[in-house]
Amino acid sequence: PPPPRHDTLGLTMKGRLRRRIVGLAICAVVGMTAPGCGREQTPDPSPARAGNPAGPASGIAVGDVVVGRAAAGGRVWLLTLAHNLIAIDIERGAADQVAVRDIPPVENLWGLARLDDGALWTLVGRHSLGQLAEDGRIVRRIDLRAPHLGLFASGADLVYHVFGVDPPAPALTAGPPGESNRRAWGVLQTRVFDRPRAEAVVLNLVSCGLGDRGLLPCWFPGQTSVAVVDREGTGRVIQLAGMASQSPDEVLMSSNPARPVRDVYALRDGDVWVLSSTVADGAVVSPGAAYELSWWLKRFSPEGQLRDIVAVPESARLILSRSGRTLVLLTAAGTILRVNI
Repeated sequence: PPPPRHDTLGLTMKGRLRRRIVGLAICAVVGMTAPGCGREQTPDPSPARAGNPAGPASGIAVGDVVVGRAAAGGRVWLLTLAHNLIAIDIERGAADQVAVRDIPPVENLWGLARLDDGALWTLVGRHSLGQLAEDGRIVRRIDLRAPHLGLFASGADLVYHVFGVDPPAPALTAGPPGESNRRAWGVLQTRVFDRPRAEAVVLNLVSCGLGDRGLLPCWFPGQTSVAVVDREGTGRVIQLAGMASQSPDEVLMSSNPARPVRDVYALRDGDVWVLSSTVADGAVVSPGAAYELSWWLKRFSPEGQLRDIVAVPESARLILSRSGRTLVLLTAAGTILRVNI
């Protein structure tokens, strides 16, 4: 397909994490960095349909690592490592960016959740919830006793990923903002690893995507199964056929690997679209060698059978939204790309 056009708003890809373990954690939690984490062992089957862009791509000024995402209607909000909140109007292909205020530069923000009442929430460090106004102000803070690793939303509830729960145990809990009235949520159970505790934590980090009617798909790094959970917390696990999972060492040690599951969009009919990257045919993947990645959108049935493969014409970071037979992606260049599916 012809390369899509991009009209950028002036920001370039930049930003490097200072410590490798932090980079691994962010990759594993949200799957939203410029190309990312974990290498798949085998290439995808062919043939695949070419993903013809459904229209020109638009620049939305995403210039640094994305650590959180929320969506409602035709709008998407992204939170970045540099403390920027970006509100995207998908139909117009336009974005507004504001700096999150009153946060010390050394304090990280993690995750982004939008509740049914329109409130945006994030983690300020590991021990505080912050409610974000769209002008970047923190309008409410709630202290948390336990350290938290991630934050998502399901209807009127926040979905929490808490650090330090000994596996096996529910990976996620849900409830109103704060630590009271929480309940186990979904079907993901943390896994036991005979490894140092820090490595086990990274291997149990949870990423979550988007879905129709409040469906929330979530998964562990390097795995080829996806848990799809509804607003009531009822979930099912889809084992994705024909995809190779990654070993713990691949997840932990690869610096710019491919990934079987980078992002997921769950459909109301039970299918899921998976954004995936694989090592291109003939690529050299020896330690330290550079290699080329191929990018795909794959549709799987509720039973995990592969229904369709669409080749994505450029590297992508995450799925922003779906409209009919079009998925809207955030590219590695920080633009949006509409792909016919």
